[in-house]
Amino acid sequence: TRMIVARYSPGEIMSDQTKSPSPCDLRGIVGTGPTFYDKRCQVRFVDFDLRVRVQGSGSVVADRKGRACGADCSRYGQGVQVRLDALPQEKFLRWTTGCSVSQPSCTVKMDADLLVTAVFGVTLTFGQQGDGKGTITPDNVGKSCGSGCFLYEPNQRVRITAKEDSGSFFSGWSAPCIGTGACDITIGTQDVTLTATFSKGFTLTVAKGPGNGAGIVTSDRGGISCGTACSATYPPDTRVVLSAAGDRTSEFTSWSGACAGKGACEVTAKGGAVAVTATFGRDEV
Repeated sequence: TRMIVARYSPGEIMSDQTKSPSPCDLRGIVGTGPTFYDKRCQVRFVDFDLRVRVQGSGSVVADRKGRACGADCSRYGQGVQVRLDALPQEKFLRWTTGCSVSQPSCTVKMDADLLVTAVFGVTLTFGQQGDGKGTITPDNVGKSCGSGCFLYEPNQRVRITAKEDSGSFFSGWSAPCIGTGACDITIGTQDVTLTATFSKGFTLTVAKGPGNGAGIVTSDRGGISCGTACSATYPPDTRVVLSAAGDRTSEFTSWSGACAGKGACEVTAKGGAVAVTATFGRDEV
């Protein structure tokens, strides 16, 4: 019996250990194990396992045939070069074992059993809504995947903060975050879209009325403390209470505009401009 070493592909002889013409016809031989026997010769198929492991949401295709690799990608003969493509390419981060290139395409040479690991990112996309403006900033910037889009590895923790522009106010996050504080997210395996709402608020302006007295108007929310005219901007639906007091020779007589009478002036608005006039009169001697 003669020993012939062959590739796993039927009919291709790699070496003949007897150094003489082979009496064996390998055409049509399909090996079911490492060794195949017939009446005249013993054929040993030299082939290796190529296994692919995927981290994240993606897949690896071998030989560009559109066949996705699982835990057992395939078996290949010794010396065979296999091209692996990580898909989708826009979510590919890196190879960690088996490939040393940074591109999503990698060619390996099968000289031993091989494990190749591909890491794919999970997208975290930021968006804004509302009539206001602001900025959204992650403390850990991942790989950019477009405007307001970053790729992160699974199980990575990210803290996102929102800061309103001048004249705007941050109203809150969409799910999975709540409230107006910093948003802490642990990246899982599913893509995440996070929306921050910014609103313009309303501007409250206080002016002095036609009376001959003098005094000061203050707000319980801060921002307003004046005797002639002043203004401040507040978040939408904020309740602002104005109080007026005359000076030593004057007394407060009335409100006009958004308020009336002599009591405390309460103002609430979703947006736009709100005007209030405070009138002061001289004390009669």
